[in-house]
Amino acid sequence: MATPAPKRSPYRQRRIDAMLHDGTTAGPPPPGNPPSAQPISRLPQSSGRKQALSSRPSSLRFLYIGIAAVLSCALAACFILFRQDHSSPPKAQAPASSVTTSVPAQASAPVVSARTEAPKQPEPVPEPVQFNIRRSKSFEKIGPVRLRLVKTYPRRNVCDLYIAAGGPSYQKQVHLDKPIQIDFPDGNGSAELIVTSIRADQISGSVQ
Repeated sequence: MATPAPKRSPYRQRRIDAMLHDGTTAGPPPPGNPPSAQPISRLPQSSGRKQALSSRPSSLRFLYIGIAAVLSCALAACFILFRQDHSSPPKAQAPASSVTTSVPAQASAPVVSARTEAPKQPEPVPEPVQFNIRRSKSFEKIGPVRLRLVKTYPRRNVCDLYIAAGGPSYQKQVHLDKPIQIDFPDGNGSAELIVTSIRADQISGSVQ
C-alpha cells in the first residue's frame, strides 16, 4: 500500500521549484544527494550579528579607557593640592614681645598724686589737776577720773584708793611719789595719777 506524500506549504514549494529550476540550468546534481535548500536569506543576518558583537568589545574598551583617564586626572589633582598645602610656609605668629611691651605702655600713664596732707600738730598736753581728798564713802571727781580714799598708812607711805574711769571701779594700792597709769575704756586714752603727800586720813597729789 503506497503512503500518501506529505503536504508542503506554498512557500516551501516555491523554494523547491526555484532550486530545481536553478539545478536544471547549472547541470544535474550528483546522484545520491537530493537537492537541499540553502539558507541564502540567513547569511546577511548572521554577518550583521557578528559585526555587532565584534563592535561591542571595542566600545567597552574605549569606555574603560575614558574612566581610567578621568580617575588618573583626579588623583593627579589631589596629589598636587596635597603637595601645595605641605610646601606652603606656615603663617608667622605674632611675637609674644608685642603683648608684653603693651602692658608697660599702659602702666606708664601719669599717676595723679594724692594731696599731701599737712602733718597733724601734736595735741596739747593737759595740765595736771591737783587734788586733796580725805577718807570718805563717796567718790570725788578729779579731772577725768573719780577717786575715793579708803585707808592710809603714813609710816609705810602707802594708801588704798578706789578708782573709777568711765567703767566699774576698782581698788588700787598707791605708793608715795610713784605714778600709776589709769586706762580709759574703749581705748580712749589714759591718765597718770601720782600721790605726793600721805597723812592720817588725807592725801594730796595730781592727775594728768
